[in-house]
Amino acid sequence: FGHFRYIQYLYQHWFWIPNADAGWQYSQPPLYYWLASLFSLPAKIFGTDIMVITSLRIFSFILSFLALLTSVWLAQMLFKERNSLWKKYVFVSVFAVLPGIVFLSSRISNDTMFLLVGMLFFAFLLRWWKEGKQKDLYTCFVLLGLCLLTKNNSIALIPVVFVTILLKKKIAWTLVLKY
Repeated sequence: FGHFRYIQYLYQHWFWIPNADAGWQYSQPPLYYWLASLFSLPAKIFGTDIMVITSLRIFSFILSFLALLTSVWLAQMLFKERNSLWKKYVFVSVFAVLPGIVFLSSRISNDTMFLLVGMLFFAFLLRWWKEGKQKDLYTCFVLLGLCLLTKNNSIALIPVVFVTILLKKKIAWTLVLKY
């Protein structure tokens, strides 16, 4: 209920974020709420609160589906061997039944967006680890920023990327310091 109230606040105040102490969920970073309010704006203009809630649930479903597609991409990167098709299926099947994807796919919550952006963060970090392309690491940094703008607990990803950079083999210390 607090997430929906946050989105209603954005409608009423022309997308200005509320004070952190003004409500139950208002201390959360605003990215999910801005995107959700933009996605559901047509329902708000032309419909009722029930239509807005339905559109927000559709938004959550789309985010969850994109997270599942990201798991397919991760499986492709992790299991490149010729005889590893069954590993890919198992990997994606596990993600397909994860409570974080199934349960949240119909909820109005920033957890759904955090799951998608966090999985994309790990996918680009993995691709950088395997291929060493700087653009993947920079994309990872951008996704980390989006995670921080989506959910407060994403701060735990900062040491992950830091340690990954430090442990990467065949990388010059000057480049490590640059990152």
